[in-house]
Amino acid sequence: CFELASSYLENTGDLSFKKTNLPFSSQISSVNAIQVDDFNNDGFLDALLAGNLYATEVSSGRYDAGVGISLQGNGRNDFKVIPALESGFYADTDAKGMAKLITANDETLLLVGNNSGTIKTYAVQQKTKQILIEKDDVYSLLTRKGGAISRQEFYYGSTYLSQSSRKLSLSDDVISIEIINRKGASRKININPTLH
Repeated sequence: CFELASSYLENTGDLSFKKTNLPFSSQISSVNAIQVDDFNNDGFLDALLAGNLYATEVSSGRYDAGVGISLQGNGRNDFKVIPALESGFYADTDAKGMAKLITANDETLLLVGNNSGTIKTYAVQQKTKQILIEKDDVYSLLTRKGGAISRQEFYYGSTYLSQSSRKLSLSDDVISIEIINRKGASRKININPTLH
C-alpha cells in the first residue's frame, strides 16, 4: 500500500486521471460509504462520506474518529466541509454502506448501514426534479442555462453492497438532458422551465 488518503480521481480524457486528496476531515478515519449528488441544488456535485472501522487488530485499536462528512462541491475540483450542525448529517458509527432512495413523492432518503447495528435514515432536503434512469443507461449530458454541459454517470452499486435509486436529480439550471445507454444510443429530454 502506497497511499491511504481518501481521494477522488478526475477523468481528464484520453485515459488520463488526476488524483486529488479530499479535505483533512476526510482523512481522520476510514471512509467506507460515499454518496455523490447535487445535494444543495447549486448545479455542482457534492459528497456525503461515512465510515470508521471497529474490527481492527488489537494492537492498533478501532478507527472511530469519523462522524460523517458533508462536502460541498464548487465545480472547480475542490470541496468545502460543511459542519454536521449545519448539514444535519451525523454518522458516527461503524458505517459500511450508504444508499439514496427516492420515494414515490420524489422525497430523498439517505440510508446508512452500520456493522452490527441499525440502519440510520436521513431525510435530504433536496428540492429537485427527478428523472427515472432506465436499466441500460450509462451516463447523461446535462445542458445548463448559459450553455455549460456537464456529464453525470449512472452506476449499479454506489458503495459497499449498496444500490441507490436509479434516478437523476436535476438542479434548477438544467434546461435539457441527453441520456446515453450502453449501446451508444441516446435520447433527449427537454425540461419545461415552468417545472422549476
